[in-house]
Amino acid sequence: MKTKIMLLCCMAATLMLACSNDKSGGHDGDEGVETEVNGTQLDGNTTLYGLVTDTSGNPIPGVVVSDGYGCVTTDANGVYQMERYKKARFVHYSTPAGYAINTSADNYPLFYSEIVHKNIADRHDFVLTPLPAPESDFTLVCIADPQCATTAEISRYVNETIPDVEATVDAYKAKGTPVYGITLGDIVFDTPDLWSNMKESMANRNLPVFQTIGNHDHLQTETSDDNAAANFETQFGPRNYSFNRGDVHIVSMDNVLYEGKKKYKGGSPTGSSNGCARTCRT
Repeated sequence: MKTKIMLLCCMAATLMLACSNDKSGGHDGDEGVETEVNGTQLDGNTTLYGLVTDTSGNPIPGVVVSDGYGCVTTDANGVYQMERYKKARFVHYSTPAGYAINTSADNYPLFYSEIVHKNIADRHDFVLTPLPAPESDFTLVCIADPQCATTAEISRYVNETIPDVEATVDAYKAKGTPVYGITLGDIVFDTPDLWSNMKESMANRNLPVFQTIGNHDHLQTETSDDNAAANFETQFGPRNYSFNRGDVHIVSMDNVLYEGKKKYKGGSPTGSSNGCARTCRT
């Protein structure tokens, strides 16, 4: 295993090295009442379900699917089903190691679909592209704390940090190594008006960049933790998710319990007040 994990720390958009909507490729089903999907009977309590297949239409069993509050796996017919939690905003899957990371037209990871029909059973299907072989050798570039608070800092991020990241990516790709990116929280610094600028800065790059929420990515004007994270979710989708590359399971989570303007506490096993991205071997 030659997995390479790199950490690129960007404080006030200055690069320092350290060791260490489109929808998701899924689509909504019709609003009719279904009792069976691809040979699988739906439970009477099911309010969120769908089919996960490959590009040839073959069902993919064992894929983990979540509404952000609970997880299930697809059965032998590629079908998942669950009773949706009332606050759930998205349904998303954990990309298996043997399949490509789905991306949007602007090269953002696209592993989720927004739940639209709140009062009826909602169907979302996903199609995954098989890889020739699992990526046992890959590089993960981690971008920590850009914390952009002004357009001037975004300009530095775009003109200094991003080119450095892309040059690093190109060097690994030249060796035939797949490369992925992930931020580690605090994408902005209490400046929700800059969200679209920051998203644009990381779009259409030579690597797909996953996002992690940090304390400064929460809305200070909100006292509800869910409402405080709404802007982030609108831009990037679920706050808590995972994906697999080779024999590595990568988890990104929101460990910030936000209580209002600059009032928050950590709520995950990491004990950190910031967002976190963790990797663990399976």
